[in-house]
Amino acid sequence: MLEVILPKYFQNAHLHGIVNNAGVFATFGPDDWCSTEEYLASLNVNTLGAIRVCHNFLPLVKKCKGRVVTMGSTAGRLHGLYVGPYVTAKFAVEAYMDCLRLEMRPFGVSVHILEPGAFKTDLLSEEAQHARVNKIWEKVPSVVKNEYGEQFKENFKVAWQTGVDLVANPNLQWVVDNYVHALFGFWPRLR
Repeated sequence: MLEVILPKYFQNAHLHGIVNNAGVFATFGPDDWCSTEEYLASLNVNTLGAIRVCHNFLPLVKKCKGRVVTMGSTAGRLHGLYVGPYVTAKFAVEAYMDCLRLEMRPFGVSVHILEPGAFKTDLLSEEAQHARVNKIWEKVPSVVKNEYGEQFKENFKVAWQTGVDLVANPNLQWVVDNYVHALFGFWPRLR
């Protein structure tokens, strides 16, 4: 749809910046709980979504030597247990942005990646986390469920939430401030 609309309506437009903020952390658990579909869903939003936005709006950003700002993650640089679909997609989007940064430099376009860790939002609430684990568990083949057992699943939920509660930052303004700096700062960091 964007491919049809943009050329017609924005021929003379300029755009200072693109902000790729779409992201999904819908599935987590051991890799053999995750299907290819979980990986594809994460890649479709976390990686391909940013690529689609860039492909459609970069011509406008190039006109005014603007900026591309993308929400990456610390998971895009450091792998972790039980987050295969998310980490794979975040590594991929960061790799794409690193390539794009080099390719856009001759056009005066700068490319920036924000890499926050966990933040205390409704997405990381105990209720939301447990619902995600229960949802993926329902799809796990019975052979795999028997290997892990119900107790592993329950212990996993408690351990995961304990970790989130320990490390999640309540200061969401930090992320907002970094977006503003990446878009409008005189010398914003690349990461």
